[in-house]
Amino acid sequence: MRRLILVSTLVAVIGGCGGNDGESAPSPAAEGESPGTAINGEEEILIKTFAELASITDTGEVLNGSSLGDSPFCAKGTFSGGHGNTDNGWLDHTFECRDGTLTIAFDPRNEKEQSASGPWEVLSGTGAYEGMEGSGHFEIKFPADPAVMEGRETFTGTVSQ
Repeated sequence: MRRLILVSTLVAVIGGCGGNDGESAPSPAAEGESPGTAINGEEEILIKTFAELASITDTGEVLNGSSLGDSPFCAKGTFSGGHGNTDNGWLDHTFECRDGTLTIAFDPRNEKEQSASGPWEVLSGTGAYEGMEGSGHFEIKFPADPAVMEGRETFTGTVSQ
């Protein structure tokens, strides 16, 4: 139970920075591409973030390798959010992208020693993401050393407009 409270607290106080372990912010080549353009039907979405969990402000960066269908998702984008901002009490992230925003809610209900996971769903969108619906699975992985306050999030699923 203590770990679940810690995980919920840690995820709620996400502060982002560039990734490590070989992953970083999107490359300049991806910067010119238009992520999240018109979506026809259902498409796969993959959102990777790196979170430094030492800040009170819930913010972070979208990592290179995030995608919406065959296009990059939210190149050089950021996210913000927190705990209890949703009607169901789940955590939320609003991804700020050049072509709009996408807000999702997620519940890290399945806790393990160095990770937490659970469902996520789209709450709302603006711009290219307006009218988007979808859901999937979320996981955050923590380092083995509990004193290192960082995590790597991965959201997988499908979305449609």
